[in-house]
Amino acid sequence: MSTLRYKLIYATVNRATTLIDTSIHNNIHKQFEFEKQTVLADKILTNDEKTYAIRWLTKDYDRDKIHFNSGTKRICENCNQECLATLYCEYCKCQMESLMPNMVVEWIPYSNLKNINYLTKGGFSEIYTADWIYGWYNEWDSEENQLKRVERPGIQNIVANVVLKKLENVESANQSWFEEAKSHLTINNKWASVVRCYEKAIHRDLHSGNILYSQFNNSWCVSDLGFCGPADKSSTSIYGNLPYIAPEVI
Repeated sequence: MSTLRYKLIYATVNRATTLIDTSIHNNIHKQFEFEKQTVLADKILTNDEKTYAIRWLTKDYDRDKIHFNSGTKRICENCNQECLATLYCEYCKCQMESLMPNMVVEWIPYSNLKNINYLTKGGFSEIYTADWIYGWYNEWDSEENQLKRVERPGIQNIVANVVLKKLENVESANQSWFEEAKSHLTINNKWASVVRCYEKAIHRDLHSGNILYSQFNNSWCVSDLGFCGPADKSSTSIYGNLPYIAPEVI
């Protein structure tokens, strides 16, 4: 295989996605076919680069087919169940609680984290940045029956930039807290756009600028949760984007 020009591949895939007309390509199948044909028609990419790009698009297509339960099913050669994904099986054990290999929850040894630096402090946690040596799981190897981590030709160890969150009062967490966290992770992997219930929490900065609509996904979401906090927090606290207020009032 020739040397792949990853920046050029990413630019081509992003261009194909940007060119989608949702009034014409109005479902995930039409969108995937348009993206694939756009990549195949590209005059700059090599055949190997086009193969890589289409495999990348197929991974996203697999995710969307499972999300919307739509598409032609096939029989998995491992578990003999009908599955929608092309590159893997969503019903095999390694996928029971994860939509794709790169969403598998795993314990990362501290020794695999380098260059840990304090970034900022949020309402309920401290935030750090770090480099994750070896990176995430990328695909399921059906021949070796194991998950494979992300690889790049010519690069021995992949380094991923990650964000670490140190929660407050985590010392008092019990087993039920971890079970609740696990359920949230499972739901987030299966259907990330599901409406979540934040008990006794108030957004505190809800306005039209924080309500976003995605024409591509035909979905709505509430953004900018940075000021969100518990409802029992002091009512004298100030939240959100403030207009001009005289200093003596503050």
